[in-house]
Parts: sequence; structure tokens; C-alpha cells
Amino acid sequence: MDLSLVENDREGFRELLFAKPCGSSLAVPSYNAASVDGAWCQVNDALAAPFLLVGGAAAAGLSLPEDISVDDVAILAGPDTSIPVMDAARQDQQAAWTLRDWAAYFSQKDAASHKVLNVLSLEVSGTRLGERVLGPKFVRDLDWIPAAPAACRAKVQKYCLMSAAGSFTDWHVDMGGSSVWYHVVKGAK
Repeated sequence: MDLSLVENDREGFRELLFAKPCGSSLAVPSYNAASVDGAWCQVNDALAAPFLLVGGAAAAGLSLPEDISVDDVAILAGPDTSIPVMDAARQDQQAAWTLRDWAAYFSQKDAASHKVLNVLSLEVSGTRLGERVLGPKFVRDLDWIPAAPAACRAKVQKYCLMSAAGSFTDWHVDMGGSSVWYHVVKGAK
């Protein structure tokens, strides 16, 4: 597989992707974040398709640390925490990395000399970072994990994703068919 377009001309690759018609009739509806809670989702069968909340994080009941940096994530989740790092061009996992390694990569990267990498599976529940993240109200209302006995709860509630500019992932289904919410802190998704 020739990956030179991805590796050498990221803007050209982006233009190539956007030039291809997708043929989908999927229109993503937007709702006022302050009006969406678990009961609203159930009444409107809202989780059957993606939707966008408008009105800001606070209106959705979402709380995150302000102005958080990659260095802050490393400190709050533990600099020696092992993390899976993906090469965006090849979609394969890199050798063992820690959050300390990732923070160093992120602060030193430049488009001309560094691979485009992703951190997609940093679970932060039970860390100082996790304590500072409160998901949207509708997610908390519908979450099944708190209903399980504490000893049986899976740690799959709060993930932090970090990606270099120009990164992407292949189409995939998240683990166990889980539902996902995103809030972009810096950059774009």
C-alpha cells in the first residue's frame, strides 16, 4: 500500500477524502443541550442515531478542566501510565509508550519530521484527571455502570483521546458497541 500521500501531503490527502461523495442521506440533528437528559433521550429514542448538542458544555452538564494541555494530562493521569499509540498513516500500534513519552512527542513534533500519531484508548476513570471530568447529563442519566456493584464495575467510562494534526482512524465500532460522546478541547475532530 502506498502511504506517501498520507505521509507527505496531508492537505492533499484531506482534499482527496473530502472530494469523494459519500452518498449518505444521514443528516445529524442538533438539539439544545439544556433540554437533553436521559428521560428526553428515552422518550425520543434519541440514541438510535448520532446527534449534536448545541449551547455549550455547561448547558449539557459537561465539566472539564479549562485550558488543559498534553503535559497536564500526563501529570493528572500519571506520567508513567502505559498508553497505546497508533500511527495514523499505517493504522498500527507503536511500541510501548508512556504518557511522559507522548507529552515529549507532542511538544517536539513538527509536520515535516514526525509521524502523525493518535492516543485513542487512555481510560482516565480513577485518576486525578477522571475526577475533574463530568460527562454530559444525558450520559450520566443513562449510564449502566454505576448500577453495578462497585467491585464489578468496568473502568470504561472516561477516555481521553489525543491526536496530532492530520490524524484519523479507520472506520470502526467502539468496544462492545458502546456509545460515545466527544467534547473537543483544542483543535478539531
